[in-house]
Amino acid sequence: MDGLKISISLISAFLLLLTGAYGLDFSIGTSNGINGASESIKLDAPLDSSLVSSTEVSPENHATSMTFKGSGAYDFEQTFDSQDLGEHVRLTARMQDSKEFIHSYDIEKQEKDRIQVSQSLYVDTGKFIECSTEAWNSMGQAARVGLKIESGSLNNYRSYGDATDEKVVADQKATIPAKTRFSVFADAEREISTQKSRGLICSPKSLNVKTTATVMEKKSKILSVVSKSKDDDDKDEDDEKE
Repeated sequence: MDGLKISISLISAFLLLLTGAYGLDFSIGTSNGINGASESIKLDAPLDSSLVSSTEVSPENHATSMTFKGSGAYDFEQTFDSQDLGEHVRLTARMQDSKEFIHSYDIEKQEKDRIQVSQSLYVDTGKFIECSTEAWNSMGQAARVGLKIESGSLNNYRSYGDATDEKVVADQKATIPAKTRFSVFADAEREISTQKSRGLICSPKSLNVKTTATVMEKKSKILSVVSKSKDDDDKDEDDEKE
């Protein structure tokens, strides 16, 4: 009983099999009479897909995770806010077609003056694949990163946005299969100051890509790193042994 006076938590998990609709509109909420939290998901998803969602809530924090699996077209866009509504993170993940995809997001921290959300995406043989993460706050600081693939696959994509009233960060990393043409971009805004980074790449080797945009009160920074993936290193070593 004493524990209930300190905090109330709700954990729920369920599986939805979408058998008759192309759009999904889902929400969950909880309250202890003083503090409350809710989550709403709205997306376009293919038929015979599955959603698994878990939400844990206390008066101090709200955490949600969602995993969506399917094939075909997919369109997800969601904005997450801190409890004081001053900080925000927006995630997008979409494609026009795919043989198979798995998309997940996690609200890792949702506090009074902070919101941190991450997402992951795997796509097997898709078209017009696009994903992005944006973080911004009420101080005029904004950071955004994203990746686009016209046709191909996407492995090990993971990004996160972290926004406080002092700093915002948007970060992404992925493995791009060989011979896949892709573009990466990043923006960093601090009031009237703006930095932009754009790149278009196609490599005969699979690549690891990492892009980070960080914005603070007195400075902003964009970091982009592209390197040959370890999978290709292992393959080269096997070829040399043969």
